[in-house]
Amino acid sequence: MSAGDSVLKRLFKRRKFLQATALMAMVVAGGWLAFPKTANADADPQADIIELQGTTTPGAGSIDPRVANVAQLKKPPLSAYNTYKLLNRATFPVKKGVPSSYTLKNGRILQLTFEDMSKDNRYRVLTTISEPNGKDFLSRLEVLHGANELLAVAGQWLDPKHHDKGALVLGITIHP
Repeated sequence: MSAGDSVLKRLFKRRKFLQATALMAMVVAGGWLAFPKTANADADPQADIIELQGTTTPGAGSIDPRVANVAQLKKPPLSAYNTYKLLNRATFPVKKGVPSSYTLKNGRILQLTFEDMSKDNRYRVLTTISEPNGKDFLSRLEVLHGANELLAVAGQWLDPKHHDKGALVLGITIHP
């Protein structure tokens, strides 16, 4: 275990750190998902979800070729992990005012609700992550989400009982 790994483990043990870093990066996908459409206030958007396993391995590490062009994985804070494996990819509609649920690989439930459009054509999306028993893990994260922008959400273990299995990193892209 490197010194960086032990620092990350200490930080992840702190609940406030988990809450503060649940939203680690909001960045433009930059070619990863290139949809030519622009946001439309009358249409319900789609959500693309990717689930990644982030780990720190000896040496240079590797990034799954299916997500190798996601530049954010190579920049802080996501570059804290040098190895990324794509666990799952899903697309589903996000209806205005109706929560859409998706079960994550660690058993938690991701819920997205399209609330409305901002004046500058950005999606106002409410994001929550809860435990299977309904207890909030990340409650009410409201994001103004541009069409085709990648929102990276980290701060949870893939297996909370076995931290050596790495972190679960989510990529959420909303598109028309």
